[in-house]
Amino acid sequence: MDDTRLCPACGQTRPDRFGGGPVCVTCERAVREINDTTPTWMWDCVVMRDALERHNLGGFLALVRSALDMSQLELAELIGWSQSSVARVESGDRDTLFDLRELLRLADRLDIPREALSPLLTGGPRHTDPPQPPGRVPRRPGSTGSPGKTAPPDTSKRDLQGSGPATSHPADQAPQRSAPTTPAGATDPSHRPAQNPGEPGPAVPPEKAHPTRPPDRGPRGFGPFSPPGKTEPPHSARAGRPSPVRREVQMPTIVGPLGGVAETRPRDVHVAPLPVGAGVVVPARITATHVTYLRACVDRLYAQDQVIGGALLIGPALSLLARARRMLDEADYSEGVGRRLLSAVGEIGVCAGRLALDSALPDLARKLHTDACLCATQATDDRLFVHAASANAARFSTLCAEQPAGGREALRLLDAAYDAARHWATPRVYAMLSLRESQAHAVLGQEDDHRSTLARAIREFERGPHEDDPPWAGSMTRGEISAAQGVAALALHRPTTAIECLRTAADAPDTGVRDRLQARALLSTALLATGDEHAAFREGLRVLPPLGASVLSPRVRDILLPLRRAVWSANHPLAADFATAFDRITT
Repeated sequence: MDDTRLCPACGQTRPDRFGGGPVCVTCERAVREINDTTPTWMWDCVVMRDALERHNLGGFLALVRSALDMSQLELAELIGWSQSSVARVESGDRDTLFDLRELLRLADRLDIPREALSPLLTGGPRHTDPPQPPGRVPRRPGSTGSPGKTAPPDTSKRDLQGSGPATSHPADQAPQRSAPTTPAGATDPSHRPAQNPGEPGPAVPPEKAHPTRPPDRGPRGFGPFSPPGKTEPPHSARAGRPSPVRREVQMPTIVGPLGGVAETRPRDVHVAPLPVGAGVVVPARITATHVTYLRACVDRLYAQDQVIGGALLIGPALSLLARARRMLDEADYSEGVGRRLLSAVGEIGVCAGRLALDSALPDLARKLHTDACLCATQATDDRLFVHAASANAARFSTLCAEQPAGGREALRLLDAAYDAARHWATPRVYAMLSLRESQAHAVLGQEDDHRSTLARAIREFERGPHEDDPPWAGSMTRGEISAAQGVAALALHRPTTAIECLRTAADAPDTGVRDRLQARALLSTALLATGDEHAAFREGLRVLPPLGASVLSPRVRDILLPLRRAVWSANHPLAADFATAFDRITT
């Protein structure tokens, strides 16, 4: 192994020679870190943007491989290259990705949206060549690094920061062209005769009739959307434009400000219809590497959900689900890979259902969880079925007083889950099922059954983790149990007990940011039910800053709606501050 080889991403540190990672430890930690910034795609991070800004495409590919935790052979199989091609591109010996067609083909294989590649063009003044390992001849400015190739012209002549005037070489300046002349008797199509009064003018296209009015687009430029209650025509029918050749991720959009009126529950998260299959590149044959990639994407979505909320992730999750379904329907695979792929489709459905529930879309969550149970049945995957049934039962337990009949359906799902888990379930799995059962009994008002099943859940949890625990069993924590106890106490109309449990869940260090915000929002409503307006508004004000800055969770915001309605009748100085902050994040 070459001891002088530096990290292809930063060019400053040597990679771990024993760990076998493609980048150094610092870059590997940065690429897997989940921050509270809005990502442009699933694996977006600061070091990847920096590599694109410096036109270090080899380092960008190495960072992607490090994020996916794949070997060069596995990544080559995923994107349709050879292992040697991946190695040479990462080391900088080959400039394959500087070909726009190859770069877009790589983006389609890895489901990278075009917006994520924008730092290549708008990266700023840090357009420098990738770091060169010691002993290699550095590239000249504007060269491609490969002998025999013509360097593309340097078009970055202007200082993007505005610190200096624009400079250009005389040879690069375009020659002055004279105005085109029109032969006598010919009509210039670009010339419009003067319009006489009373004559109808030429037809003006609708999009040019109001030049100051921008087209309706979703947040952050993610494409058009239609507000609730309106029907959006097909893309191909709008203004005669052809259908798109690639898929654009449709993110949930907050539409309609709440203003000062909170009498009705706003349906503000709208998911535009996904153009399923549009632009998705499905390989001819699916292998275990493709299934590994799908599972890695699911783990990433779960991690991001706790940091930035589900409303920003439901679009990428549905896009990934559409991609996996097309793989299942159109590609070729062996029987063993087919079962694993079917299970991966179900796992994506469970994850997307969780995100839809956090986005205040219960109907979509129910459909996704039901489809996940069907995938588990067809793949004979008992672990997936238990996970999907438990997630579906948790959805019913959150309905509480709105639909108490959902508790009976939750109990039926849990009975099937107990039957599927009887041969392999670990204590943490039994603890999760017992906790969901206790919540269902609380929704139905069965207090004795709720207490017995809750005691069983705590007893199983105290037995500790097991080496055979599935990955999703790690969500069972003491904070999760406290939050479930608080929700059940609210359903049983015991706000004092709910306050104690929810306060413990809101301060639990072993739960995610989004779950702690949800517990604190429920705590504020429980305090309001006891008549303690000062404490209720104080806890509500603690929820709003992160909810409006980094975490986008419509479900948490909907929990605070009773507190917002109480502002009209409250006589407390914190009421006006809460109303102002709440209205600011909902507009």
